[in-house]
Amino acid sequence: MSREEIEADITELFKELGERGFRRPTLWRPPLGEITADTDAVAAALDPPLTVTRWHIGSHDTNGLSAESMCDAIMLRLVGSDGAWTRDHTVVLMHDHPGASAARTDARETVRLVAMLADAIREVGGDLAPHGPTPARL
Repeated sequence: MSREEIEADITELFKELGERGFRRPTLWRPPLGEITADTDAVAAALDPPLTVTRWHIGSHDTNGLSAESMCDAIMLRLVGSDGAWTRDHTVVLMHDHPGASAARTDARETVRLVAMLADAIREVGGDLAPHGPTPARL
């Protein structure tokens, strides 16, 4: 997207969120994680600016997988060979909408995944925290 298209997209997003009674976000994960000089410039020029963020592990939840299979795959990336927690400050990408090209019709398995993954993380000594600013480029 051009800078102008990015600005128009963000402006429309904020308008839609406001009309639905939602707060303006402070973090922004650009679609597909595509971060460019224009994305950074648009985020920085907003008042207040948006913090551009990325994720470390994709859940692949739009592929129509079961919560169990997603949880297993994610946990393989979060623990060491000894089964102990190794990945502090890790962001797992999940979607609350089916998605335009998704192999699913709803987000039920993602909802199930959230609780299942939280339990599995705690079981191996990990901790959960709200997502805050993280390095935009990993």
